[in-house]
Amino acid sequence: MSMPEFSHLPPKERAKRYRELAQDARREAANSKGPAQQSYLLIAEQWEKLAADSDAEAQKNQKNK
Repeated sequence: MSMPEFSHLPPKERAKRYRELAQDARREAANSKGPAQQSYLLIAEQWEKLAADSDAEAQKNQKNK
């Protein structure tokens, strides 16, 4: 499975996509048990961090306009 490429998107759109991926990972976690569930939750956390970084970038860009 290849990872989606979002670097070409504006920061706000990237944040939205990252949150969708986090939601997908949490959904998989809900259907898993043990180490797999923990792994999906960690993946969701990382997607949320990327979303937060993209949100910060979007805010920074707004201030520089």
